[in-house]
Amino acid sequence: MRIDQADYLDFQSLQDSKQTASFIPAESTATQASIALAEVRAEALEETLEGLSLGLSQIMKKIADANKKQSALFNGVEKLLQQLGEKQRGSIEQIAKQLLSFKDGDKILQQIPQLALNKGQLIFLLAILQGMTSLALSERSKIKQFLMSLLAEEDIELALIAASQGMTIDTSRLQAYRQLYQHAARGEKGLSHWFKLLQEHKDRRRTIQLLIRAISEPLVSHEQLDMTKLVTTIDDLRRLWLFLAFNEHCASLSRTLNLANDTVAEISIELLEQSWIYPEALAQLVIKLPLTTLQHLIFLRKWREIMVVMSEACYRDPEQKEHILEVMLQLLEQWNDKYAV
Repeated sequence: MRIDQADYLDFQSLQDSKQTASFIPAESTATQASIALAEVRAEALEETLEGLSLGLSQIMKKIADANKKQSALFNGVEKLLQQLGEKQRGSIEQIAKQLLSFKDGDKILQQIPQLALNKGQLIFLLAILQGMTSLALSERSKIKQFLMSLLAEEDIELALIAASQGMTIDTSRLQAYRQLYQHAARGEKGLSHWFKLLQEHKDRRRTIQLLIRAISEPLVSHEQLDMTKLVTTIDDLRRLWLFLAFNEHCASLSRTLNLANDTVAEISIELLEQSWIYPEALAQLVIKLPLTTLQHLIFLRKWREIMVVMSEACYRDPEQKEHILEVMLQLLEQWNDKYAV
């Protein structure tokens, strides 16, 4: 059999082509897999780097926010110092002058536990010390560093405002104030609601002052607070603060009739929360008290006397005061006729 040279070349080319065809796909698959794996790794690395970058930026933002808050608090401390009463500021300045004799920041700070100052008073003292030019700059820096560490603590803003008002508070009372502040910050309203929240506090009027000051003039801007809601809360707290000035009159009437000390105050607040009331509804408020019929009548007379002298600012408006007193008078006349007193 004769094999033509051309046929041989075609056959040889076919063989080479088959061998190449059987080899190239394997090499291509491995290469593609390698490339794909590299892409996955690169993408994963990129995501990791993005995650790290995001995490780092969040950390840096927290640090920046903390520094910003401390700086704002520091400025707030200086503002509060200017607002302190002459006696309170003079007392703190006197302590500062005594501590200056040590001339050393570390030694000055070592004396702090012996001073028996609350956190707010201590910060005022440190703020005065770090501003005294008679103390070396390096020593003032030590004091300021300690001061800034205190300003980073939780609830320090409330402690400062309380101290500026001459209120001495310990840790447990500060926690109680924080809970009240959280209620206020949420925009909770209602005279009865706030009266109940404040019942466990001895000096309720000063506590209300603290809350109003903290939410209306914060040392640090609280962007998350809804100021629209807070307007109503502040107004309710203001009315309650004014009402409590008459609390002793209410307590005196309660004691006269052997009622719980806050009974008259509670029923008065309940009445003040009514935008409109009829004699029948007012009668129900009085009748629910554990008194005899004659005592109910006596109570209504005395109660009206208290509501007459109560400031108009305790009411929603002058019209409400006029309306309440008129309804009380109508009920008195009805009961006088009914019981022929």
